[in-house]
Amino acid sequence: MNLTERIIACLQRHPDWDTARVAKSCAARHGDVDAVRRGEQVPDPGTAEQFPKQEPASAPAGISLAAVKQRFDIAASIARALGEIRRGTLLPEDELCRLTAGRDRSRFRRAVENNPELSRAHRVRLRLDDSSEGKFYWGHAEDIAEAVRLRDM
Repeated sequence: MNLTERIIACLQRHPDWDTARVAKSCAARHGDVDAVRRGEQVPDPGTAEQFPKQEPASAPAGISLAAVKQRFDIAASIARALGEIRRGTLLPEDELCRLTAGRDRSRFRRAVENNPELSRAHRVRLRLDDSSEGKFYWGHAEDIAEAVRLRDM
């Protein structure tokens, strides 16, 4: 049963219904119901009349290697994020993880473990509150060196 036939059957069963109710019942647009009431035919959704055939794209769709690196090279993402941190500011590791790896904390941890030179120069554990172990903070190498000096005084 095509759309026009469905609308006609609904109008015959429920002549007192308004356009909005018929359209909702038949999964049609208001304009389609009005056209059937005027005696016109409406094309079925998904037919070639309503949706003209699109020509295929000339080149295959793809993504760039830079987009893949940006998404999966967490070590490079950490380095970029460290460059954006203002001097004199230390960023909590949880925030850096969210910025660089999103919700994939294990990928962030692997990147830190596999690049010890990056974490050694830009990472420090500080106990700023009453937590038992303290938290890791990231920043510029000079800021980290100053934080280590102050912590070990």
